[in-house]
Amino acid sequence: MKSKDKKIGKITKQTMVNDLSDSYLASALRLLEEVDSNDQCHRQNGKIVLSCISSFLSLESSINRAYFEIFKTEQIYKKPIRSGIPSVLSNYIKQNWNRLSIKEKYLLLPPLISDFEFDVNNKPFTLFNEFIVFRNSLIHSKSWETEHSILVDNIDLDENNSGSWGGSLLNTRHLEDKADPYPLTDFSIDISKLTRSDAEKSLEIACLLRLKLFEHTKTTFPNFHFDPPRNGEHVVMGEDVLNYFTRHFVDNENNTA
Repeated sequence: MKSKDKKIGKITKQTMVNDLSDSYLASALRLLEEVDSNDQCHRQNGKIVLSCISSFLSLESSINRAYFEIFKTEQIYKKPIRSGIPSVLSNYIKQNWNRLSIKEKYLLLPPLISDFEFDVNNKPFTLFNEFIVFRNSLIHSKSWETEHSILVDNIDLDENNSGSWGGSLLNTRHLEDKADPYPLTDFSIDISKLTRSDAEKSLEIACLLRLKLFEHTKTTFPNFHFDPPRNGEHVVMGEDVLNYFTRHFVDNENNTA
């Protein structure tokens, strides 16, 4: 309904697109604020896991909203597909969206509505690649073996050589020998020993990718708009959210990843 059609006392209806992108991001930030860097208990580890996953969910929600604005809504903010895009490609994306990986979604969708596509060989997409692997290790955790080096300092055996022994733990290492999956991000490989920096890195990657997506596609999803967990401020918008945690992927020349 146009503005001129609105009248005091008359009921009007307005359709809005909603998503949980910022809710997930706010949850990730709040959980991060609850993590004590000096506390290594399991409770802390659980908060770190939830924060990392919330950051990833923000990315999923953001790209799904962009898809919704292209293919689902018929409102005035519907994003038109660029002329010259083969219908076979747009139809493939529309019909197979739920089967595409999140990496495929971020690569295929932006070029439909803009002249932008993520550079898979540079940040933030190279960071995103490792974040995907890290997220999968959190969600689809597998068993592993560790080797413990112990300095024996007491033995209590009976005549049948049965009993107990003890000592001091010197070090622990994973027996699975494989290449480091996180050469750029340096995420923790041992999921039982996550640190605050893992949550910070996850949140930063989510912010950088979302900012890049919004900058070039101009979809209508809110660009970081939520209440921060501290400082008594009422709202955080845009790149300001990057000031609320320690960053790990700052380019010294232009202060961006």
